[in-house]
Amino acid sequence: MIKHYIGIDIGGTYTRAVLIHGLKPHKVRYLKRETGITARHGEAVIIELIEELLKESKEKLLGIGVGIAGSVDRKRGIFLRGENLPFKGPWDIRKFLRHFNAPVKVDNDAHCFLRAEKEWGAVRGYKNIFGLVIGTGIGGSIIIDGKMVYGAHDGAGEAGFIVMDEKRERIFDELGAKKAFRQYGDRSRVIGMGIASIINLVDPEILVLGGGGVFSPSFHFKNVKKVTRRFVVIPGAKKTPIVKGKLGDAAQAIGAALLFAD
Repeated sequence: MIKHYIGIDIGGTYTRAVLIHGLKPHKVRYLKRETGITARHGEAVIIELIEELLKESKEKLLGIGVGIAGSVDRKRGIFLRGENLPFKGPWDIRKFLRHFNAPVKVDNDAHCFLRAEKEWGAVRGYKNIFGLVIGTGIGGSIIIDGKMVYGAHDGAGEAGFIVMDEKRERIFDELGAKKAFRQYGDRSRVIGMGIASIINLVDPEILVLGGGGVFSPSFHFKNVKKVTRRFVVIPGAKKTPIVKGKLGDAAQAIGAALLFAD
């Protein structure tokens, strides 16, 4: 029997979905829709995506994984809060999806991104990794000794909340996200300084970048790496590899489906 799983990535701009056949790397069926500006519209988009993918699967669905941009209660499957979404927490995602008669797992979208890139993508074989997602906002996640690090309150890796100056509102998320690229153009210095701060704090083997902002024409990768090297102070860490993810827009959704690999 082929094991079928669906992964959903709920972002501030788009909601994406994949159907995977087993947990080993393979080409997936991928769908994308605009998330919408209201919670009702956003919920309708999720149902539509799942139902469309189920039409292609004759086998029993073994699980639905959901990655969402914001804070979650992973144990209960509840979305708590997020800055760039139409949904207001607490939102019981398991209850919302219960009529599909499949187990539901929920995690932060940045964790899902890094899980996907580690298992299927750009950072396979590494054990100490930082994943940075630059989209409508900025998110981050950490793997140490091959295991995802969640922290005491499921907030480990939240790079978007790094304070970049003395004004609380000028955090990494506000200055470096995709909306800032559209408004200001090249944000290489901000992104590079943020990445340098991460490397100085976490000292990963490798740092992987994902999200729509990373693949924007306004994202100058060479400049970002140049600025990063300038502000990294740990001996040897200036050579920490910084790479783009290989799974593109589908990474977070794939990672959500791969929650069932645990």
